[in-house]
Amino acid sequence: MVNRTGQAVPPGQTVVIIATGANFPDALSAGAAGLPVLLTNGSAMPPETAAYLNGLNPDPSSGGTQLVTVGGPGDKALVSGYQHGQMPRWPQQIRRVPLAGTTRYATSLMVAEAFFGSETDAAVATGMSWPDALSGGAMVGHRGGPLLLTDPSGMSPALLDYLGGESGSLYALHLLGGPAALPNAIAQQAAGVIGVPGHVEIDSLEPGDHVPLSAHVAAKSQKAAPARRPSGATTGPRSTGVRVTKDGM
Repeated sequence: MVNRTGQAVPPGQTVVIIATGANFPDALSAGAAGLPVLLTNGSAMPPETAAYLNGLNPDPSSGGTQLVTVGGPGDKALVSGYQHGQMPRWPQQIRRVPLAGTTRYATSLMVAEAFFGSETDAAVATGMSWPDALSGGAMVGHRGGPLLLTDPSGMSPALLDYLGGESGSLYALHLLGGPAALPNAIAQQAAGVIGVPGHVEIDSLEPGDHVPLSAHVAAKSQKAAPARRPSGATTGPRSTGVRVTKDGM
């Protein structure tokens, strides 16, 4: 089994995330959490993923692993695989934390709310294609912040509410891909809910830029921003999970 970086996932993980590998948004949103992301074939559980999961103890209360599903297909794959005997070593009842919104944008926001709190950095990328989210998600995850997806036609009220609620700690909001991916109207929306001059920097990188952050933002972040969560931390979601049994939900 491999994680989002292509490296083998070691046993004994305290938290693992399950998301579909048949489409990009859910896994990219999950990747910023810095935890192993196990991929499913849409709503079906692949034998390779099932074999790895079967070796885990899905009971975090006894020192086992917290199961987190991101997106509807990944959640369906986990439940279906469990109830159809693909993880035969698992007990009669397990708990998982399902993070599945009605849209890819709602799901990315649920991941941010579950895994991150009082972040100093966040990134926004278009949810219509994957390259910006793939590269930018790694960057913001390393800095301890979430990757948020948006429709390029405009941020949802829920996303704007989230950014407004985090404005007290948010130091830099990175709009990934420049105006070609996220029109200037997106930056104006964000500034309307978090913009405090001198407090928040909204970066729209232009083609040809050589660093993910402009030098003045990086320097100010190192000097003034609160400490960030280390990359790869195994912080779990703020939820006790939902019960699942082998013979029904």
